[in-house]
Amino acid sequence: MIKKLILATIVVASFSGHAVSAEEFPGALSLLPKALAGDYISQRNLAYAYMNGWGKEGDGSYIPKDQISGCAWRKLILLTNKNADIGDAGNESIDCSKIHPTDNAKVWEKVHAGIQLMSKLNDINNKGH
Repeated sequence: MIKKLILATIVVASFSGHAVSAEEFPGALSLLPKALAGDYISQRNLAYAYMNGWGKEGDGSYIPKDQISGCAWRKLILLTNKNADIGDAGNESIDCSKIHPTDNAKVWEKVHAGIQLMSKLNDINNKGH
């Protein structure tokens, strides 16, 4: 059972990295508001982009490689998004294993800040309706 779960996680994680295309990926400036509002695809794309870097410096879609932020977004997806699945758990496990233990506190600072910001945005949106 455990071996099947691990294999399924690896297969799903390997496909998730190929789901992003340049046409669908507008860059951090447009992804961040959607991701903070809870948009699952924007959250996944942002996590992927931070883990690997995206585009070239100076381009509108450029996102510099920042594995601490990428890992934080992987954790935020699992903690805040009802659409999170086994692939997201696998992505978090793989991506966050790249973080040095001395940087783990930085990841959790970003996670806590993200949760607080998402909560505030949710409160604002609920008051407007």
